[in-house]
Amino acid sequence: MKIRCSYCGTYIDDTLATCPNCGAPNEGVVRTTSKQPLTIGELKQWYQDRGLPPAETTRFFIGEDYKGPRAFGIYKDEKTGNCVVYKNKANGERAVRYQGTDEAYAVNELYQRLKQEIIEQKSRSAGKDGSYRSGTGDGPKKGKTFIFGIMGAVISTIVVAVSTIFGFVSGDAPAAGYYLYEDTPYYYATESGNSMYDGWFAYELGDWYGLIRSDYMPEALRENKTAKEYYVSRDWEIDLPCTDFRDSIEYQDLLNHFEVETGYYQHNGNTYYHVDDAAELGWYTYDTNTDDWHEVNYGDLPDELSHQTTAEDFYYTPDWDSDTQIRDFEDTEYYREHEENRNSDSGWENSDNDSDYDWDSGDSWDSGGSDWDSDW
Repeated sequence: MKIRCSYCGTYIDDTLATCPNCGAPNEGVVRTTSKQPLTIGELKQWYQDRGLPPAETTRFFIGEDYKGPRAFGIYKDEKTGNCVVYKNKANGERAVRYQGTDEAYAVNELYQRLKQEIIEQKSRSAGKDGSYRSGTGDGPKKGKTFIFGIMGAVISTIVVAVSTIFGFVSGDAPAAGYYLYEDTPYYYATESGNSMYDGWFAYELGDWYGLIRSDYMPEALRENKTAKEYYVSRDWEIDLPCTDFRDSIEYQDLLNHFEVETGYYQHNGNTYYHVDDAAELGWYTYDTNTDDWHEVNYGDLPDELSHQTTAEDFYYTPDWDSDTQIRDFEDTEYYREHEENRNSDSGWENSDNDSDYDWDSGDSWDSGGSDWDSDW
């Protein structure tokens, strides 16, 4: 997500160690991984480990195709092998959030929603609306530029942790569409099909930029009860002082979950390798003089390689070709370190504290306060 560089004011991704615009250190850098559940069984164990009330109280049915009204759930259809994530509304109508074979993706959808509900229940129990929301911060300012970047892999443990810490979706989330606040157009997007990417984009200097962390948005736009005053429309209208968000490359990035394929790229005579799904992470370039690979600062990466829809024009192979003069990237220390960090918590500082979701005997769960009329 976006945070403001304390030195130059540019909006940067909170996972970058330095600001790509001015080179200053990112004092709030987030390097974190989450021991998140990837299977239905692991999610059920996570639920039990938190000491949560029974499903009949929380209305979260893990591993069960619950047919009654007012329920969130996930189960695996034994006939098709599909994982189904669903919400049964107050009237009994079912909204299917996800249906497919990607169990990790399906589990993450319910996992994020469950954690959101825990925080909201704790907040209501304490009598503090939104007390668990992190930070305040200002929104984008005129004349400032944004640096694109968001963690992109759907099941990337890094992304999940960042979303967990900073991306709690309010129970009164803004409606999708266009907003106009202090002469700046904004768009609240929910089209990605993944709740991790619901969020804000801003239009400045003739272009769209985002995602923007919600706690860095103007306070008036963070929740629907205040944001609706600035709501213009769900769809683009010709009299809006901005271009159609759906025509922007940021919209395509959103649909692609801010990912760029891993593999080899050739751009303007240079060879690059992308080792991470996230668009702004894991870029290297090959130096023919040293016969070696060198890491590329995201700010120095050709813009075309930052977006899947343009990078694919320069993508030439996912695998090393022994007939070339290029050294196999998988033989480098960079690749080995990446694999070690991907498969182990030891490479990252674990900031996703599961104890934040532990249920205390003094807490009171009231599912009657949940929004049972929306699709999710």
